[in-house]
Amino acid sequence: MGGEVSSQEHARREAVKLRKELLLKGFRTPSAKILGITPFNILVMGEVGSGKSCAINTFVTAMHDDAECYLPALSLNLPDDNVTPFYKRYALHPKSDLMLYDSWGIYLGQNYVDESLRRMLEGRMEDGGAVRGQVYPERETTSLNGPTPPPPYHQGDALSPEANTAPARKRQIHMVVFCADVRKPWAQQGNTSPSDFDILSKMASLMKEIHETSDICAAILMTCTDTLGHRVMECRTPEEIRKVPEVDARLENISRATGVPKMIILPMLSNFGEFKRTPIIDLNALHVLKMLMRIAESHMEQRVSQRTFDSLY
Repeated sequence: MGGEVSSQEHARREAVKLRKELLLKGFRTPSAKILGITPFNILVMGEVGSGKSCAINTFVTAMHDDAECYLPALSLNLPDDNVTPFYKRYALHPKSDLMLYDSWGIYLGQNYVDESLRRMLEGRMEDGGAVRGQVYPERETTSLNGPTPPPPYHQGDALSPEANTAPARKRQIHMVVFCADVRKPWAQQGNTSPSDFDILSKMASLMKEIHETSDICAAILMTCTDTLGHRVMECRTPEEIRKVPEVDARLENISRATGVPKMIILPMLSNFGEFKRTPIIDLNALHVLKMLMRIAESHMEQRVSQRTFDSLY
């Protein structure tokens, strides 16, 4: 084994290159400049406990080239329920032009019944805004249910001073990412209980509202894939994860349940639960970010083409 490079070391080297590429390119694309989009804002949505905050922590951690775990979304969770009761935005990286917005989970008939989503999409939802009409208990939001992250870890700075005072147009959402938990029955077997059906109906309703806004694109993150076993945790890219039979079956179920094509359902490894950081988890998260950028850029190019067409006719 003298000259062989371990899979983790190989992933670390790839992650270093991809991280630099993402920081260099970011969303400063020709289409984004024409449309005046800066920063690029991604809203993370999904059912309660589907791994939204965890996905944000994984993305932020992967973008930092050190050994720490970055957990900016940690303190927003309730001690015993592991849910996010506030709307909050985080910088992906100090040198990045991408913002990630954490939102409260979709809950049976108890939230998103007012203009909350519309206010989020239009940039009118205040940072730290509390959920309305929710049944979560009122408790101190100081810790996270589950194992304490092993040191070193970094709480992270949520925002720069400029972002805290940004006008509404700077907080407008450009992309919505839904988190789909592979542990749910409808993702595992395609079966839906009455409660699952209600959740899916609400998700479909929210996705319809988003699609009616032509300025916004959408994708789905397949979360909690670490629960599918060690074989999945050895996959470095979403494409490799797709090839695992258990994952492909769940992709099919999620696509059928949501009506979203499989190609924009992105399997993601995350440090869900134990908050472990490994080069393979980092590399997978960076690949997912790159794929989200491609989806967004394609959508922005279509908007520019439509704008050009409208100006001519």
